[in-house]
Amino acid sequence: MALKCLRNLRASLNTLRIRRRLERDGAKVGRDLSAPSRFFWGPPAALVIGDRATIGAGVTLTVGETRSGFGRLVIGGDFFINRYSMIDCCIRITIGDDVRIGPHAYICDFDHDIRSGPSPKIGREHIGSPVLVENHVWIGANAVILKGVTVGEGAVVGAGAVVTRDVPRLAVVAGAPARVLRIRDMNNLPSRGDGPPQNSLRS
Repeated sequence: MALKCLRNLRASLNTLRIRRRLERDGAKVGRDLSAPSRFFWGPPAALVIGDRATIGAGVTLTVGETRSGFGRLVIGGDFFINRYSMIDCCIRITIGDDVRIGPHAYICDFDHDIRSGPSPKIGREHIGSPVLVENHVWIGANAVILKGVTVGEGAVVGAGAVVTRDVPRLAVVAGAPARVLRIRDMNNLPSRGDGPPQNSLRS
């Protein structure tokens, strides 16, 4: 029991240090953040995280730079991202409220330009397009979501899926490339009035 209490205390202190560092440098972080270790690389002012976010061990969130400036990463409330997942942002990635991401998933809003043909510079230029993950979405383990994609409200992205195009609201998708398997029963989706504030999509 004493060992468990000590571990919980260390985890709380780590989270407090991470939160203070991010907020000091301009990030907007909601209440009740849980993060066991550093998870963000990039300019903190480009990061917004809502209330009650849980960041798993080994998670990496990055905001990089293109010729037009740094990207922006906006994450809503009641967010959970499991261990060793990565969100790689250079343009804009927006994640709504009540989103769950399984382990080893990858979300990015850019790609490397390979159109120039074989040369020493191949892949050095970025091609980007914003990504939007709407409210109440589940993203399974090892799933990949690529640039320009919108994942609709209440959708489920199966484990190992590679999402290259928009996912409709309430759709269950799987495969590489991902395809729609079925549409969920909308009666099982949390009501808009009872859920957390949907402020992340307007940040």
